[in-house]
Amino acid sequence: MDRFVITGCGHSGTGWAARAMTMLGYPCGHEWAFNLEHVGRFVGLRGDASWLAMPHVLALHPSVRVVHLRRDPLEVVKSVYCSNFLRHHCTCGHEPGAHRNEPYVQYILRFYPDLWDNKTDIERAISWVIWWNRRFDLDVNPKQAFRLEDVSQDPVALEDMVDYLVGEIPPRRAIEAVQAAIPRNTNSHRRAPWDVEIPENSWGEELALLREEYGYCI
Repeated sequence: MDRFVITGCGHSGTGWAARAMTMLGYPCGHEWAFNLEHVGRFVGLRGDASWLAMPHVLALHPSVRVVHLRRDPLEVVKSVYCSNFLRHHCTCGHEPGAHRNEPYVQYILRFYPDLWDNKTDIERAISWVIWWNRRFDLDVNPKQAFRLEDVSQDPVALEDMVDYLVGEIPPRRAIEAVQAAIPRNTNSHRRAPWDVEIPENSWGEELALLREEYGYCI
């Protein structure tokens, strides 16, 4: 049985994708085969949707189909920033810098050790979103990328993604039922405040460039 992996930057919709694929009849874990302890243990699952899989894409067997699930990088940055995930000073009672020692942050630092060199919280969030996405862009054919905003709303886009991953297209009624049943904010983090300011420096420019390349700038 061929396997599939749906990956991307954190906060980009892997939770939604795992539910969608499972409902369509292709059992898919969410950070089950790729997590802090295991790499590639599918244990009967057809696939896994996990941002933690990103660094392992090149090591996967050629038979494993891989999709880069993208979400508007600006919205991802806002979500990461608001969640305190990579912040030095946070609003949840931790000591300054405590997040650096948390397991998920340590996981990122294994592959992107320069992350904490970015001095401000927003620049740290931007740099991670850019670096994690760019890793896939460099490692894998970009034609294997799909946007969360498309697959969660456009039946044709979801059909195309499923067809790529498993080699078949479910009935349209099943596709539409999945899109109607699963909210786009499945497994979402705290909503980002609208007053998150993107710096007008090289990081802000890189973020704008990534959005343009991914088709999010009109």
